[in-house]
Amino acid sequence: MLSVPAGTNTAVQNMNFKLNTKKGSAEVAGVYKGRVIYNASVGDKNGGTTSGTVESYSAGDTLDIEGAKYVVLEQKENNQALVMTADSIGNKAIQANYDRNTYSRPDGQNVNTYEGSEIDNYLENEWYNGLSSTMKSAIQTTNIKQASYATATDPNSKQETGYNGQVYNTISRHAFLPSVSEIGKVVDLKNPDKVKTFLNGVNIWTRDSFQGYANLAEILFVNSGSLDNGGVSYVAGVRPAFVIDLSQVNYSVVK
Repeated sequence: MLSVPAGTNTAVQNMNFKLNTKKGSAEVAGVYKGRVIYNASVGDKNGGTTSGTVESYSAGDTLDIEGAKYVVLEQKENNQALVMTADSIGNKAIQANYDRNTYSRPDGQNVNTYEGSEIDNYLENEWYNGLSSTMKSAIQTTNIKQASYATATDPNSKQETGYNGQVYNTISRHAFLPSVSEIGKVVDLKNPDKVKTFLNGVNIWTRDSFQGYANLAEILFVNSGSLDNGGVSYVAGVRPAFVIDLSQVNYSVVK
């Protein structure tokens, strides 16, 4: 077995281990809480001594993280991944409180603006803060931006500005609704059967707007298996997305 001098920094231990072992040998690290163990006899910083091989994953895979299921939308660098919940956390409106005559919110923004909407505030504050301390530590602050769609049913009609030329800000969030394009990385949005399978019986909101009206946002409908628009006060399923450092959590790939 690999010998590690007493007092050696764990980062150095890890580097030395990787340089002196290869996958498939008796000395290959195992997985403990989603982390690579430096040596099966030494264990990791949490005291794990499990042996095995590191599970690989890719966009479209489902991960079990702390007993909940998440779909990988995009792999990122440094063990990070953009994921969304595999199931809806419940039905909510994007914005229920607004002026029905002007289609504006109390703050004067168009009612289909994601930034500062009721669902934005809920996900970033209440939902995120309800997660475990481990999950909150692993979730990375992410810069996101809303888009709009000129044709509600066409995922290729993406626009940078919203209703009446509104320019959307880049905002920083821990948790957020996924965009049409993010979901489109793993689902063919023009294939009704694939969309229906992905939705698993529940309509879901995206954070993007329909460009033609101030009160409509993009939604995926399970009955038609298609992208379309819906009034922001309509109640639909919510599947939060976030970027997470998988080296900090217990995860496995769901087969």
